Amino acid sequence: MRRAGFDDPQAARLYRVFADFILGYSAVDAGLAALEPAIRDADLLSWEIQYRTLPQGQYLNTAANFTTTVDLMIEAIRARAATPRDPSTPPGIRA
Repeated sequence: MRRAGFDDPQAARLYRVFADFILGYSAVDAGLAALEPAIRDADLLSWEIQYRTLPQGQYLNTAANFTTTVDLMIEAIRARAATPRDPSTPPGIRA
């Protein structure tokens, strides 16, 4: 983050936001993985059955959500890095 031009407070905040997302997503995934195999399989099957009953093409495949979200976060950080910071703004804040 510092190589991208962020000062220490900004770099720390962006790193923390990104890490919090990854940890939160991982916690949800870990919760599913921690279920007894029969319960986990039943849960996954119920989601699959629900999606199969929806009109084809009307709903997106949610398997790509994680990658899409990471890509969006990286794009937002790049955009923020490309935006000059107003020198009158306190460190760690971008207007």
